[in-house]
Amino acid sequence: MTGSPTVRRRRLSYLLRDMREVKGYTAQYVTDQLGWSRGKLTHIEQNQWKRPNRRDIEDLLDIYEVEDSDQREAALALVRQARQRGWWVSYSDV
Repeated sequence: MTGSPTVRRRRLSYLLRDMREVKGYTAQYVTDQLGWSRGKLTHIEQNQWKRPNRRDIEDLLDIYEVEDSDQREAALALVRQARQRGWWVSYSDV
């Protein structure tokens, strides 16, 4: 596992935005399909979130028709890693 949670979150945001664009979907289409606000998807794609929600990412992978198990697992691994606290948190009292 390399990089900080922030870097992994940024990579996940880029990956999800890229998947949407490859499918040719607009943000409006995706949010309509999922019943989300447009702002929610914007925050995800622009890395304006703190801790990714696994269910939200699974929903996006379903919408983007990501069926390859390796590709899905790579995205979900980024979710898990992005939710972890950085190593420096244990030193916050120093």
